[in-house]
Amino acid sequence: MTDDVLLVFAETISHLMVAREKLTGHGSRSYDELIALAIRKVDEVAPVNVSGAAHAKARELGLEKDLRQYCWFCQPQKRGMKDNGRTIFHWEHYTTVDEMAREVHLLGENPTPHDVLTVLRRAKIVWILKSENVELDKSGVRSRRMDPVAAYKDARIELMHDWDDCRRIPCEWHG
Repeated sequence: MTDDVLLVFAETISHLMVAREKLTGHGSRSYDELIALAIRKVDEVAPVNVSGAAHAKARELGLEKDLRQYCWFCQPQKRGMKDNGRTIFHWEHYTTVDEMAREVHLLGENPTPHDVLTVLRRAKIVWILKSENVELDKSGVRSRRMDPVAAYKDARIELMHDWDDCRRIPCEWHG
């Protein structure tokens, strides 16, 4: 994930935070939704990892490519992961959108793009199994996950790769 791309997201979110402070009530909530959406869309450039269980299931299903080469849009497609109904695999935000939004809001009403960039650098995606996601949710860290390492350890989800070895591998169909 390159900082020049993330910086565009960070600048946008910084402007949204400044504009948000001029509003009250429903208007500010709309900006909160826009900020969360901008953070969510960082997943399109974030590094992707894979749980060992998801990797094994992919091989069992005959998927030959590394799961990191698939994006969320590929999941239900026949030419992609063939997970019609999204019942097998789960595209998980390792550091949740809610957690990153909370961190952005803690920066105050006029955060610098550099400060927001620091938060966005935490964006990471993991392909896990739906069953692993259930275990993650049971531990009470569904949307607020201050310590993803501990949360994944508690849910017994083992990742295939060190994060230093992960980067966004653009999918063949959606970029």
